[in-house]
Amino acid sequence: MTYQTRLGLAILSAGLLSAASPARVESSGEGEPLKKLMDGNKRYLDIKYAHPHQTKYRRDLIAKGQHPFAIVLSCSDSQVPPEVIFDRGLGDLFVVRVAGNIADDAVIGSIEYAAEHLHVPLLMVLGHERCGAVDATVKGGKIPGHISSLTKAIGPAVERVKGKPGDPVDSAVRANVEMVVEQLKTSKPILAELIHEGKLKVAGARYDLDTGVVELLTGANSKSAASDTAETSHRVTAHPVVSTPDHHEDKSKAAASAAPKPIEAAQPSHAAPASHAAPPSHKVTTQPVLSLPDDDDKPKAAAPAVPKAKH
Repeated sequence: MTYQTRLGLAILSAGLLSAASPARVESSGEGEPLKKLMDGNKRYLDIKYAHPHQTKYRRDLIAKGQHPFAIVLSCSDSQVPPEVIFDRGLGDLFVVRVAGNIADDAVIGSIEYAAEHLHVPLLMVLGHERCGAVDATVKGGKIPGHISSLTKAIGPAVERVKGKPGDPVDSAVRANVEMVVEQLKTSKPILAELIHEGKLKVAGARYDLDTGVVELLTGANSKSAASDTAETSHRVTAHPVVSTPDHHEDKSKAAASAAPKPIEAAQPSHAAPASHAAPPSHKVTTQPVLSLPDDDDKPKAAAPAVPKAKH
């Protein structure tokens, strides 16, 4: 059997094995939803983006139905895009955004839809450093237009921390997250019932604009997870996306310089003649930033035709 024939059979076998595994619509992968979020934030901090689930194949796949693994209620500020700071992609997160991450009837209704209809198991309330809506509430005074509906909702959180030590705005940001978490946990009939049945977990967190760290404030294992993330933040001196204002440079120079050099694929023991040598495209390049346990949405390459064996 010639080298070309052996190579063709090996490629065909690999293609058949890949085709036997059906594609999954849901965001698959190991780990609890909260861990998946925090792991994504760590990749974001380390500038080792995986950019999962952002292919045309993934887009076509989730057009048939969505199965996000987490709901994120966050502020509308452009500095806090959940899909970016958690390094996620299409179909991963059900995001509800409103200034001050408050929970009015429309917001709660959106969350109820995701939790009850889509069966999403995790809800995160995400506040952030130097929130404009919270800052306006702390400063007080006359608030124009419908903005007053935001400050009215945030007002009780500001009152909770009034007169206490620390930065008044940041203290109010944290108190506002905790207050909204409490509000959602007791929201009847849907959310409170799902939480009581163990079908929905709720966590509160704060995003740091300067370091990119997501610090867990409330929820399961919030202290240990927050400390792990804080430890990671010591290695970050700037917001990781500041160097890519045009959003086209997905890999930083630091990540590129740390990546290992390409390694040529090993040749078989019986080397083929030069005329039948494998093309340069058979070289293998290791890309650690693209490795993600649940990035299973890449289309399988079609197996090439097997050359006929010479008799």
